Amino acid sequence: MSEMVNIGNVTPAAITNLPFVGPHPADLGVAQKSATDRLHNDTFEFSDESVALARATALSTLRIARMAAIRDEIQNNRYETPARINGTVDRLLDVLV
Repeated sequence: MSEMVNIGNVTPAAITNLPFVGPHPADLGVAQKSATDRLHNDTFEFSDESVALARATALSTLRIARMAAIRDEIQNNRYETPARINGTVDRLLDVLV
């Protein structure tokens, strides 16, 4: 990856020597900062929407994995166990009584 390949007539030196195009940051009222200042002062925030999307994706992935495990248990006759049946009966009795 240390070798740079020429693309057509464009050399790496020609790319790095291109002039800056666009307004200068000083013309926009933007203060120049050193690389060290930019490194230590950069921050970011996640929007509420992106946090909700990440949470939903994680929950969806967990649900899909759980559903696959349950399907496997049902297909291999391991889903209905005495412990599950007793738990279901206990919850039904709690609701009815």
